[in-house]
Amino acid sequence: MPEKAKPQKPEHLFDFTEVLPHLFVAGFGCVTEAKLKQHGITHLVDATNLGLVSKKLKEFEILEVPIADDVLAKISKHFEAVVDFVNSAKAQVGFWGKSGLGKIIFNL
Repeated sequence: MPEKAKPQKPEHLFDFTEVLPHLFVAGFGCVTEAKLKQHGITHLVDATNLGLVSKKLKEFEILEVPIADDVLAKISKHFEAVVDFVNSAKAQVGFWGKSGLGKIIFNL
């Protein structure tokens, strides 16, 4: 009897999605140092409650926003900190400018 082939995982599930110029969203599983560098990403918002991103990625600016994977999670209390972080990143590296020097990713 022939061996069943493993189902292939759709690649788009393991990649970054650019939601605005220089602003990406990605799942935790696809965040690697190589991919971040490939996309020119300098700052990350870790919106998981795992705290693993800052442990594996030491050379990036990371804001940890511990949000439970729950529809009732109160995420609005983190909005101001995230906006401040994004604005700070924008001021530091000039992303959204013509040079496109830096980018930010929201890790969900």
